[in-house]
Amino acid sequence: MKKLSLILLCLLTSLSASAQWTGKYKAGMNGGHEWNIFLNPPSVQTEDATLRRNDLWINGYFSEFFVNADFKKNTKDGRLKWGTALSGAVYSSTINANRHSYKLYGSYRKKYAPRKYFEFAPEFLRTKRQGVNDNDAVLATPFSYTRFTLPFKLDFYRGNLSWLKTAFGYRYKAYDQTNTGSISYHAGFAGLDLSKKWRKNQVETKLTFSTNLEVRAYRDSTREFEEFDPDDFDPEDREEADELDIETRLWTYVSNDLVYEIKPLKRPYELSFGLYTTLRLDRDQRNAYREWAPGISGGWDLEKVKLRGSLRYVNRSYPNRQVGESESPLTYQFVRASVQAEVPLTDHWDFRIRGNMINRKSSNTARTRAFRGYFNSLVEVGVVLKL
Repeated sequence: MKKLSLILLCLLTSLSASAQWTGKYKAGMNGGHEWNIFLNPPSVQTEDATLRRNDLWINGYFSEFFVNADFKKNTKDGRLKWGTALSGAVYSSTINANRHSYKLYGSYRKKYAPRKYFEFAPEFLRTKRQGVNDNDAVLATPFSYTRFTLPFKLDFYRGNLSWLKTAFGYRYKAYDQTNTGSISYHAGFAGLDLSKKWRKNQVETKLTFSTNLEVRAYRDSTREFEEFDPDDFDPEDREEADELDIETRLWTYVSNDLVYEIKPLKRPYELSFGLYTTLRLDRDQRNAYREWAPGISGGWDLEKVKLRGSLRYVNRSYPNRQVGESESPLTYQFVRASVQAEVPLTDHWDFRIRGNMINRKSSNTARTRAFRGYFNSLVEVGVVLKL
């Protein structure tokens, strides 16, 4: 994957240098504080003692930077885009919390017939951070991973401010290998968006219905790893042991979203209301869940400040997984919130402050690490350069 990303970067760079591209650049530096970096529960019961929040949570101040570059070229019947993004953060409290990521992405969009468009938009993402996210325990995944996506899109303008957009493609995601094994998956996905706009009395409204299907085939060698020690086998038996270590699972995700947007044409704000649902199907049944989530988001562009905010409530239930002493079905309740404010300092510099929060409640009353609730929040301030 590293070789592929370098090849893509060199190719896209040569294209931008040899063609008439227009570019946009953004860079920034932030400082902030994050609570419960590794998403630990508020308490854990061990054989010897009860660990509390002070023992489990890792909080810390951090310094962060990011650089984004986007390039665009218009063609006769469409346009070309490509871009790259690099970000990183250094924490003062623990080196294990340090993180960095880079992304390469491109897009070729073409009008191949009246009111009909084709787009190919590959993306490569690499993110690195120590630690394992084991709060669900079904798949204890490292925070570090590599992801590659190949989406194809077909869009149809149906007239009267109405669109039908489709997408299908392939995705590969591989989590970093740990001393207990490795996890990765191949996925195929397909989606459909149907949207309609209305403009009346200087107000623009939009209604969008989206449905998406994704089938993931996981290769998981972590759950059986501890049961088969390679030192217990003769050399000729190691190939068989490797086969036993690998577990496969098939998860199917079905989501349906309904979003209503309001945007007054002569007033500096916009609002969005949505209902988001997800169904995960699992052959094991225990890992299947149903999720529904109402949410609201908005933006206000005032004279000297731009405000953005969002709030979403998520209810996720596992009807076939029992937890706690009462062995009741597992249920999560999330509250997700974010807010951001930007104040222009000059034509190219902005001051920015933002924060986000996730609070998950769980029906699991046992003081384990798995299937528990957690709290995570972050606040940061910084400056952004736009060119």
